Parts: sequence; structure tokens; C-alpha cells
Amino acid sequence: MICIAAARQRIAPLRSLVVFVACLAWATGLLWGQTVWYVDFAGGPLVHFTDLPPAVAAAQPGDTILCYTTGSASAPPGWMGYTAPTIDKPIKLIGFDTWIGPPVPGATTRVGIDGVIRVTGIAAGQTCVIANVLSSVRILGGSAPQGYEVLDCAGTVVLDGIYFTNFGYANQVFRIERSARVLIQGGWGYLAGRGIEVVDSRVDIQRSVFEVVPGPVVVFPPPLGAPPATTTFPMLSLLRSSATLSNCTLEGHPAGTGPYVFGPGRPAVLLDQSTLRIGPYTNLSPNQSSPPGYGALNPPQCLVRRDPRAVVVTTWGNPGLPVFWEPIHSTTTSFSVVADEPYTVRVDGPGSGFALLGFDQLLPAPAPTPFGELWLDPFRFTPVAILPLAATTGEGTWNDLCPAAAPIDVPFVFQSLTLAPNGTLGITLPSPFTVGWEYFRIP
Repeated sequence: MICIAAARQRIAPLRSLVVFVACLAWATGLLWGQTVWYVDFAGGPLVHFTDLPPAVAAAQPGDTILCYTTGSASAPPGWMGYTAPTIDKPIKLIGFDTWIGPPVPGATTRVGIDGVIRVTGIAAGQTCVIANVLSSVRILGGSAPQGYEVLDCAGTVVLDGIYFTNFGYANQVFRIERSARVLIQGGWGYLAGRGIEVVDSRVDIQRSVFEVVPGPVVVFPPPLGAPPATTTFPMLSLLRSSATLSNCTLEGHPAGTGPYVFGPGRPAVLLDQSTLRIGPYTNLSPNQSSPPGYGALNPPQCLVRRDPRAVVVTTWGNPGLPVFWEPIHSTTTSFSVVADEPYTVRVDGPGSGFALLGFDQLLPAPAPTPFGELWLDPFRFTPVAILPLAATTGEGTWNDLCPAAAPIDVPFVFQSLTLAPNGTLGITLPSPFTVGWEYFRIP
């Protein structure tokens, strides 16, 4: 205990190193000759493109595309958002809207995307980042394709601060297929009909909320002829895949008789030949009635690992579904980390233990260790704090102010090494994130 207290005193001054590491990462990107491309439909002297597809075509691996809007008055007639691109290279696409207001502390704005934004062919050892974009059904008329697809990616794809509203059309999709590592952080969605579909892939969802579209729809006026919320699909379906959920909420489709909800309830997560890890404070909950939290089509071919701190309403009545209760420790940032605003990092670890909180740029692929996957460089990371963990919940928190000059196009990560009272070492789930722009800031 004396050694830990002394170490905490030595680490406290290192908080400023977080800023140093961020600036170093930014400077390193400049030395590598990476290009920043500016996209704004209104044009302007510093704007390279007025739409996304030509910007993606021009970008080289490692480049950044800053896509933003600076005023609705300058939008072309009938403009529904930037044309959704297909991204097949390790770039970073960051969106921001500088005219939305008033400011909301701890939140970022985003740009609208018209169509299905598709990420494909990211090679092993590479990282592609999509942050602060919104894909929503057209407000008026038709059922144009909308949503997100991640296909055939051997590398890492980070989806940070993505929004999606789906009113149940068949060609509105959120699909991940044949992809090695997809990290969803700070995601939010109202989904009807098809939910998030994962096939032959691995997905980690953290600090996100995906809810059933309420009836009547309250977020946007439903398009003409839009179907009501259906109960055809679960919120998250896994086929020959694995998913880890931490500090997030996924709603199952409620049972009902209409007019907006009908049919039997569906689970929040449905497994088929898959593995599900339910981490701390994950809520698999109903919306209006009591559909199950998770279930399986082929129970003997599935596996569920569940942290005791997770909140699951019921299971789907699947005898033979293996469920193992085990601690799944996690590190989680605020829903959004915004430049020049305070934020919180929370560690959920072993009760009465300690956590060494670390910070670094996200590795392209995790390093395997005897204690779990390590997403930060063990030889370069910044030790931020040693946190005592509460006896009953295992929770410890750290608060800081994000530097105003923090780079917005670098995927960062917080992750912790934990020490249990019995001396057992462990590594938490990581918390990847990008820094959001301040409101009204124009890059």
C-alpha cells in the first residue's frame, strides 16, 4: 500500500503529459506528410471539395478529411447531406457542423450523410476512422438507401460518434461482414425493422445507445409511406461472430398490437453460432413491454459471458445456452470527449483493487498478453493515474480538461491495468475515442 501511494504521488504530475502525447501524435502526422482535405458544400478559399466522394478519391492512406457545414442558408436546393462515399483505404473522416447551436457541453455536432457510407478492404495493420457523421432516412418521400456497412476489413475500423435513424425500410442497413475488428464508441440510433447485423466479424460496442424507434416517431417526421416500427429483427444479430458490449444500452423490440409496434417481442441481441460478452453496466432492456435481453437460435453453438454488473431483463428461454458469469473489467470515457471541455474516464475493475490508467494513440491491432488484449503501446503509453477501486462496485474515476489544441484526427485510447486484492493482474477493455470539435469552431 505504501508503494502504491508513493507511485500515485509520482504519477499525479504526469497528467500534463497527456497533452504532450497528443501534440506529439499530431506533430508525427505532419512529419509523415499526411494531408488534411477540407470538404464543405458551400465552397470557399480553403475548401478542396464540395462533396465527399472526390475527397475520398484524392486522399492517400493516412490522410484526414474534415467535412463540415457552416450555415444552412448556403445549402443547395434539396440538399439532403453529403453523398455517402465508399472508403477502401486507411483514412480518417471527421464531420462537424459549425452553425448548429446553442452549445451543449460534452456533445459534438456532426454532418449528414445521404446514402450508405461503406468501409471496405482495410488491410491488416491499418486503421480507418469515421467520426461525427449522421445517416438518417430522407425526411420526405422515398426509401433511399441509408446507413453504414463495414465489409471485408482485416484491419481496425473505428466508428466514433455515429448516428443512425432507420424507419424500417429494407434498404436501410447497419451491416458488418467479414471484418476483424470494428470498434463503435459513442454511437446512437433509433432503429426500426433491421437492427445492427454482424456476420463473420468481431464488433466491440461501448458507451453507445441503440433504441427502438418510438411510436409515433418523435425524432424526425416520418417519410411519406414509412412503415411503423416492426419486430422482425433484434437490435443486434450475430452470425458466426463475436461481440463485446460495455457501458451501453441496446433495446429489444417490444411486443405489441399496433399501430406502431406489433407482433411478438424480439431480443436486444440474437446469437447464431456466436459469442457475446456483456460487460459492466450494459443494459439489454425492453422499450414498452418485456421482450428478452438476449437469445440464441442454436444455443449449444453459442456462448454468453456476462459481468454481474450488467443489466439484462430476461433471456429468451433458451435451455442449453451456455452462460458464464465472470468479471469483465472496462475503461470508459465520457460519451464524447470535446476539446476545451471537462471529461471523465471511469474504470470498472475488481472491488477494493487498483487500476493503472494509461493513455496512448490506438494501436492498429491489439497486442496479445497473458492478461488480455493491449490496445496501447506498452513502451510509449502515458501513465495517467493510479485509481483506488470501490469495494462494492469496483469503480474508479478520473477527471480532466481536454486541451483546446488536442488533435481531432488521431484515434486515442484509455486502457487500464488492474490489480485485485488477491494479487491477480488484469487488463480492462479499451476505450477508443477521437476528440470532438468545440461548438462553432471552424477548422
